[in-house]
Amino acid sequence: MARFPRWKYALIAAVFVLFAAAALPNLVSVPSWWPFKKPLNLGLDLRGGVHLTLDVDVDAALARAIESDADEARAVLRKAGIRYRRISPGKDGFVVEVRDEGKAAEAERLLRDEFRASYELARSGRVITLKLKPARAEEVRDSAVDQAIEVVRNRIDALGTTEPVIAKQGKHRIVVQIPGFEDTARAKRVLGRTAQLEFHLVDEKADVEKALREGPPPGDIILYGPPPERRPYVLKRRVELSGAEVVDARVSIDSRFNEYAVTLKFNRKGARKFDR
Repeated sequence: MARFPRWKYALIAAVFVLFAAAALPNLVSVPSWWPFKKPLNLGLDLRGGVHLTLDVDVDAALARAIESDADEARAVLRKAGIRYRRISPGKDGFVVEVRDEGKAAEAERLLRDEFRASYELARSGRVITLKLKPARAEEVRDSAVDQAIEVVRNRIDALGTTEPVIAKQGKHRIVVQIPGFEDTARAKRVLGRTAQLEFHLVDEKADVEKALREGPPPGDIILYGPPPERRPYVLKRRVELSGAEVVDARVSIDSRFNEYAVTLKFNRKGARKFDR
């Protein structure tokens, strides 16, 4: 008959006592001197709850980044006084066609200086093709997923739940587990909303009342402020800045007025756009 050393029995007993002590707060109220005061976080297998897999539209994020870069190319050429026939964004870059072939070399130089870190450039006559580098495309996709994870985390916090599991799965999916939360329909509704940060200029020449009656002028849109006033604004449709140019955002206290304020930090391209 096999016999085990006494220390093995003592070790098994100690582990059992340790886990029993850790699990006790899940069953009863423990005194203040108890070493384990917080209940153990029980997963979906023990408590039930919501399990969702979200698919991030990374292609849309890439398209917005390319469109933003195409807008930046327009600004660069306009500043240099170089006229162009078209600037056409595509799925992996954009094409610039200048009017004067004699200006094509200068346009290529300006665009190369501006976009050499993100795009591969090639010129044929008046046409300059900018193709997004694979590393930059992957960076944009990863950033879109990371931003989506933060949005999901904030929305789950608004549900009033505790200890959610939020993890990246593969290249563009997010797995969400909310133990103990049974309202699956509400979770889908809250987490499935589309959220995009965009900066639009106010059309100061537009008549708001006329726009509400007859529709906004060409190139404009109508958006409403927060409740309860829901004040209408007529904005330029063109997106001047997007969340892709925001590196960091946080709540701070405005020392001048002692009020809450949102502090934004832009990347180099976003800071240059915001300064215009």
